[in-house]
Amino acid sequence: KHKGRDVILKKDVRFIVLSNNYLQIRGIKKTDEGTYRCEGRILARGEINFKDIQVIVNVPPTVQARQSIVNATANLGQSVTLVCDADGFPEPSMSWTKDGEPIEIEEEDDDKHIFSDDSSELTIRNVDKNDEAEYVCIAENKAGEQDASIHLKVFAKPKITYVENQTAMELEEQVTLTCEASGDPIPSITWRTSTRNISSEEKTLDGHMVVRSHARVSSLTLKSIQYTDAGEYICTASNTIGQDSQSMYLEVQYAPKLQGPVAVYTWEGNQVNITCEVFAYPSATISWFRDGQLLPSSNYSNIKIYNTPSASYLEVTPDSENDFGNYNCTAVNRIGQESLEFILVQADTPSSPSIDRVEPYSSTAQVQFDEPEATGGVPILK
Repeated sequence: KHKGRDVILKKDVRFIVLSNNYLQIRGIKKTDEGTYRCEGRILARGEINFKDIQVIVNVPPTVQARQSIVNATANLGQSVTLVCDADGFPEPSMSWTKDGEPIEIEEEDDDKHIFSDDSSELTIRNVDKNDEAEYVCIAENKAGEQDASIHLKVFAKPKITYVENQTAMELEEQVTLTCEASGDPIPSITWRTSTRNISSEEKTLDGHMVVRSHARVSSLTLKSIQYTDAGEYICTASNTIGQDSQSMYLEVQYAPKLQGPVAVYTWEGNQVNITCEVFAYPSATISWFRDGQLLPSSNYSNIKIYNTPSASYLEVTPDSENDFGNYNCTAVNRIGQESLEFILVQADTPSSPSIDRVEPYSSTAQVQFDEPEATGGVPILK
């Protein structure tokens, strides 16, 4: 009997009474669980006896992940929860692995991984790129075990991981700036300076700059280096999650370059400045010469020199015709030197204006003048 009802052998072929009167149940089901009673009778005596046998059917676990792929974004303080639903008898216990390694909470204050009471849910806090993995939930009881996989895909905002400042010499054949970035999806890298965007094509139109990119690395090569190439270069890594930028600096060392108005006009007693603008890296030492003699000197007491980081000013107050003529500005640094000749010219009185036409009126006349052909080297005041 099963649960008080007779076991009908002909009706359910899964039940067989063996030659030793054992009851065999084939293809056992959870519904077969319960109390079975076997009875023995001696009809001649009218005696009867029985024994109850309790049958418990254990069911192997079944487990299913609610999502086989879970997406998250790194470094945003996000938490993500992986869930598996399990069934079986006895109730299965749950455990988890990450890329084949068991996940265990080693310390009480370990708040990276948090399990629900029955361990069917695994919460990962402060998700970062290292959390990307294949997670497996394992359900286990006396009857066996089963597992289910969940792939955690972690996307990451780009992060510039490598830039390096560079130093080059003017007219050097080439120099290369390198920018490396991490991120998922793989970021694209673009370049710009403080004043312009640099084409992401293989070459700029003039061939002076060449951009090459591969995976997470991009390089910017500048050819035939000019001193104007010096400055800040910014690389920007971008993907669908966000972007990151970082600066690097190209230092170009070059010999001094001088400029300024080479002809300066004045007259005796009128103070004037001769300006020698200097462009150089490293900084240059500037000297003034007159007829091969270093200024200022005892022979030229009417001369003073003032220097700034970008220019040198020679202040001259001519007191005779000898103070007019050539002055030499020379700048020197460890790369080289450059000289520029300036001429201090004695200004002259302007030439006479010429009358172009006269229009008389009843009591007045309008006279039109042409400007004088020679100004004498200084602006006409009136």
